[in-house]
Amino acid sequence: MFGVDDDSDALRQFHFNFQQLESVVMSRMQFLDSSHLLIKFGHVDTVNLRVRARLSFQREQLNHARGLMDGRPRAARLLTCRAQKRRRHKRSSS
Repeated sequence: MFGVDDDSDALRQFHFNFQQLESVVMSRMQFLDSSHLLIKFGHVDTVNLRVRARLSFQREQLNHARGLMDGRPRAARLLTCRAQKRRRHKRSSS
């Protein structure tokens, strides 16, 4: 089937491209049918950026659903919560 030259060329090509192959990861898999699987490979940095972006988006949606996102930074929201607690405490102690 394969001659000696074909095998050595394939091996040479593999070694030549190894650095590029080493830096890819599977980013997505999908069954096309019962005997075929589609595998998408991507560079590690690209896949990590996509995962972080997806997680960040999901976190924002969750916070929005909880009613925590009001356009202010988290620190400002915490200060407001503490100030409200102090006011309630002063009212209850007066």
